[in-house]
Amino acid sequence: MKWEFVETWKGLSNQPVMVAYEVRLLFVDGEPRAEIDIDGHMVLCRVLASVLGTEKGLKFFFLRNREEHVLPIFKPGDLLFEIRKERGRILTHWASLQPTFDENCKPGSYFKPAK
Repeated sequence: MKWEFVETWKGLSNQPVMVAYEVRLLFVDGEPRAEIDIDGHMVLCRVLASVLGTEKGLKFFFLRNREEHVLPIFKPGDLLFEIRKERGRILTHWASLQPTFDENCKPGSYFKPAK
C-alpha cells in the first residue's frame, strides 16, 4: 500500500515549487515497516519507520535513515506521525515529522492512496 501527499506553492520567480511525501507500507522480517520519502524544494529525506496498528489507525516511529550520507534529524523511537480514520475520513496527525507549511501542520486529510 502506498500513500502520497504533495505541497505546492509559487516560488520567488512565480514558478511552481513542490515537496512530495510518499509512504510505502511493507514487511521486513515479518514486521510492519514504512519507507518514507520526502522530495522537493531543498528537501531530500529517506526514512525507515516501524508501524504500529492501533484501534484508530497507524503510528509511524523512526527507525533509521535509509541513506548513510543523510544527517539524522530524528532519534530512534520518535513518533513521526499518525494516520487515523475519523468520521469516515483518513486524517494525518503530525508529530516529529512536519510538513513545509504551518497551515498543513494541523490534523487533516493530507495523504491519499497512490494511483
